[in-house]
Amino acid sequence: MTARRTLITGASRGIGYSLAERLAGLGHEPVGLARSAPARFPGEFWEVDLADRGATGATLEKVLSGGPVDAVVNNVGLGRAGMIGAVDLDDLAELYDLNVRAAVQVTQAALPSMRARGWGRVVNVSSLVTVGLVDRTAYGAAKAALE
Repeated sequence: MTARRTLITGASRGIGYSLAERLAGLGHEPVGLARSAPARFPGEFWEVDLADRGATGATLEKVLSGGPVDAVVNNVGLGRAGMIGAVDLDDLAELYDLNVRAAVQVTQAALPSMRARGWGRVVNVSSLVTVGLVDRTAYGAAKAALE
């Protein structure tokens, strides 16, 4: 088996952290990105607020200077409750930025090394909320855009 270096956003807990543990257990190299570091992580970890475009770019440069990335898992997510008539437009912009822009930025950074080696994977973690949930309008729309 070839060990793969996998970049995971939102890796400090939940799905992202569990995935990192699973990949490490299979002999792969997880690289985690999140706003705060967990007490322990089964691979390389970078603290970065993915809502900050500049900080995200600088961190991605550091990650890629350590070697190519074989796969990306865009797992980070931000959700806020709100029905369509009450969605705050600033919240909507923030949700789209973190849920969509961050995924595009991370993927764009990793793609050149994947293309150069002729192999790569990108997984975008979405939500069943995209099929409709009355008080998750903005989150559902952002995750649908990611899909």
